[in-house]
Amino acid sequence: MAIRKKGLYIDFWIRSLDSALCNTLVEMGYSAIVVEKTEPDACRDIVVFEKKVIEAFSRKELLSKLKGVSRGKYIVSVKPRSVESARVAARDSRVDSIILDGDSARFIDKHQFNLMKQFHKPLEFSLNNWFRTSLNSRVSMYRVLYLHIHRYGLPLITSSGASVWNEAVHPKSAINFLSQLINVPPEVSIQYISVYPRDILVRKGFEVVR
Repeated sequence: MAIRKKGLYIDFWIRSLDSALCNTLVEMGYSAIVVEKTEPDACRDIVVFEKKVIEAFSRKELLSKLKGVSRGKYIVSVKPRSVESARVAARDSRVDSIILDGDSARFIDKHQFNLMKQFHKPLEFSLNNWFRTSLNSRVSMYRVLYLHIHRYGLPLITSSGASVWNEAVHPKSAINFLSQLINVPPEVSIQYISVYPRDILVRKGFEVVR
């Protein structure tokens, strides 16, 4: 499975894919997408990778859910719902990213950042999570984002989290939005939808054209 189109924009989390959303993503210029749920033959014009999203409230629950996931088939992203599940997600090599939302933000502290740095575990930021959540949750998420980027210098992956065509986010819009939100230049924010997600796909053994 390989990305062959010019450009390398990757949407790292499509919640549910149908043909209308696929067509929109192709028109926007995405080279690849990572999909949680998809209709049969919904998308033939873009490279599709499969994703498992795991919500875990404890260490035991996370380890149990990871046990049944094929490492060579899926990108695995975790929504931690406790400190202990966040710590395990940072350490476990089967986990590819940790999803930031209003609930997980409170479990991402200094120790968590240090673990994520030690184990090269990126944070994943879904734009539709941000757009839909409350002001209080945005404040918590922003604090984590700012520390993640400016204090700890860790990689960030941005995804749309789209389920329908009108939730898709154009790559240029994502780049500009992130640049303004967390005060980084566009040449940095473009890496959040290109270089960093591509690195995970390569590390997982998927064939991705340079």
